[in-house]
Amino acid sequence: MAVYIFTFALFCSAFLLFLIQPMAAKAILPIYGGSPGVWTICMLFFQLLLWLAYGYSWLITRIRNGYIWRIIHVIVFIVSFSAIPLLMTHLHPGDNPELAILITLVRHLFLPLLIIASSAPLIQYAYSQTSLKQASDPYFLYGASNFGSLLALLFYPFIIERFSSLTTQFWGWNIGYLCYFICISFCFFAVPYQSNQQLAKNNTDDIS
Repeated sequence: MAVYIFTFALFCSAFLLFLIQPMAAKAILPIYGGSPGVWTICMLFFQLLLWLAYGYSWLITRIRNGYIWRIIHVIVFIVSFSAIPLLMTHLHPGDNPELAILITLVRHLFLPLLIIASSAPLIQYAYSQTSLKQASDPYFLYGASNFGSLLALLFYPFIIERFSSLTTQFWGWNIGYLCYFICISFCFFAVPYQSNQQLAKNNTDDIS
């Protein structure tokens, strides 16, 4: 059961990540247009966010006490609910539309996407610290991530965009984000984890 929850959590995070990007573009383009500057700012934002998410994952997993880093991540997750994109409101472009776009993206997407983009390394690392079978080989979870990404890319233009309004899409995304939070909470606190002594011993055995 726990393995399926971990798998679904990673699938859900990838699906949400690749779904929000075309949704954000659809919300922004009618206001700011499709100039090269708009696309550059959006690409820069998402690429920089991905880099920060992996840096965040690396930093938080340096904490040796597994319970503490999981608590920290859940706290950041809860804080991110203050910024979920219920609806994307835009700043007036003014004389600097690129800055207005960047502020809009940061205000509505930065924290939620930081959580989602850090999911692949964090969920696999968390699984490797559990007492579950195959905990030493969590990399099969990448399959769920790849499947979620592919499904989002296929579903959005052919089903989601065609049959639902942008407002409905954002509300559906928010519900999916809440479901992802429930999955992460289960994975972090309802699954047996190895003690710090066991993890230290395993690391020593791996080195030797």
